[in-house]
Amino acid sequence: MPSEYFSQFVFPESIGSLAQAIAVFLVILIAYSLTRAVALRKLKQFTSKTETHADNIIVEVIESLKESVVIIVAASVVAYLYGPEGITRTIAYSILVSTVTIQAVISSNVIIRAFVAMRAKKESNETRAFLGIAGKAIQVAIWVIGALMVLSNLGVDVTSLIAGLGIGGVAIALAAQNILGDLFSSFAIYFDKPFAVGDFIVVGDKMGTVERIGLKTTRIRALQGEEVVIANQDLLKAQIRNFKKMRERRVLFTFGIAYETPTKTVEGIPDIVKNILGAINGVRYDRAHFFSFGESSLNFEVVYYLKSSDYTRFMDVQQDINLALKTALEKARIKTVYLRVS
Repeated sequence: MPSEYFSQFVFPESIGSLAQAIAVFLVILIAYSLTRAVALRKLKQFTSKTETHADNIIVEVIESLKESVVIIVAASVVAYLYGPEGITRTIAYSILVSTVTIQAVISSNVIIRAFVAMRAKKESNETRAFLGIAGKAIQVAIWVIGALMVLSNLGVDVTSLIAGLGIGGVAIALAAQNILGDLFSSFAIYFDKPFAVGDFIVVGDKMGTVERIGLKTTRIRALQGEEVVIANQDLLKAQIRNFKKMRERRVLFTFGIAYETPTKTVEGIPDIVKNILGAINGVRYDRAHFFSFGESSLNFEVVYYLKSSDYTRFMDVQQDINLALKTALEKARIKTVYLRVS
């Protein structure tokens, strides 16, 4: 008796239907094998002649479709078409949808993984890390969506499950909000790019060259040589001054001369400064003025622009200006009281 129930539950109702089921099953397998072999051979020949990576991704997707998956799909299709009505077809349909969903998730992950690997070849180490994390996060999200679809297909009430996951997710997020804040801040740094590795930045009272942008912290090499570690979340809350992105450096300096300097000589000092700045390569003269009477000196204010963001270059230029100005004032017998750069 049990064997009769089993045969009625699994096998088609007639010999003819059984023969058709076997034929359909074999046709699906043969069609898959032939199509896969021909497609892979043609695509591999094509990819060897091209420099694009899209065709390589297609090859990887086809190779991810395993024969075992096709056998399950073929068996499910046959059972659904030729099996007894009722629970047999319901189970066959559920297995078919679940298998196709899982294979779609696997193929999607293959595409994402290949795309991330393709982009990572052209990026820095920090960007590769971001791409890797973003790729894994997307893959996990796709697996979660696929799992929910499979469970829904099997008759599980995913609404209550999602609600439960939501409550658990909120609890986890509250417990790890600082870590998540730094993680999202690292993504913000990657996409917004307020600075990059190698940039000289000033954050509050900290300054130095960016050496590494991590998932939780950014490491800066200070001028004194020590490493400064700043949380990404704190970094984005602060005002960041990026000197690497400076197109021109505006320099203001003042100097004072003795009160006994004749008025006629004072009138000619702006022209002396202008000539000195005009003779230096990469410097754009803006202005020079006698702007105030100090306690012990007649004060001049000078502004120029340096077409470089390099600090060493700035110091070299300012040194040349100081020496040239000192020489010119000594030649004119003008006593210098002070010179200050701000």
